[in-house]
Amino acid sequence: MGDKGGSIMKTGRIIAVLAVSLLAGLVLVLLWIGRGGREPEKTEVSVTEKQAMTFAEGEIRRIAGEGGPDCTWDDTTAILQGRPLYGPDDRCNGYVCRLTTGGMETGYLQVDALGGELCTGAYSFTGIPAYEGLAEEGGGTASEERLYFFGGISYGVRLEDGSFRLMGSPERVSAETAAEQYRRAVEQVQRQRAE
Repeated sequence: MGDKGGSIMKTGRIIAVLAVSLLAGLVLVLLWIGRGGREPEKTEVSVTEKQAMTFAEGEIRRIAGEGGPDCTWDDTTAILQGRPLYGPDDRCNGYVCRLTTGGMETGYLQVDALGGELCTGAYSFTGIPAYEGLAEEGGGTASEERLYFFGGISYGVRLEDGSFRLMGSPERVSAETAAEQYRRAVEQVQRQRAE
């Protein structure tokens, strides 16, 4: 009888382990479903100049091909200058490309990878990049300093103490606040692009 009791105990333990394993698996599946079945967002973004310029050239051709009444770009439109944009982690997250067509400046194209892959963030056939307008408004300069892009039209420069000054504002933002703002912007872009 002792042998039969031990065997029942072993079977009971095996059933209990299986039940706990199934329950844990069910919890993980429910959590996965609750997130929409997506992998967790990755907020680390990194872009090479070659990736950005290749993508930008393709976008210029696509936009020029679509034409439109205000389009000043054509098959001769070229990148005059590319300016890297950085996240608060000092990884390149995009580029702003100044453009020329027939020897005349014809606006800009900004590409970024905040959503995990390169996309066109903004462009203009005649205007200046947003950070230049913001720098003029705030009395700052964006000419020689490393330019940080936090999403939307939020740009800044890093100060000596590690904090940031946002373009268009005399406001200083701590490195922690800048990193949190950037993380939220990246997650928002990733959610929007996943929809």
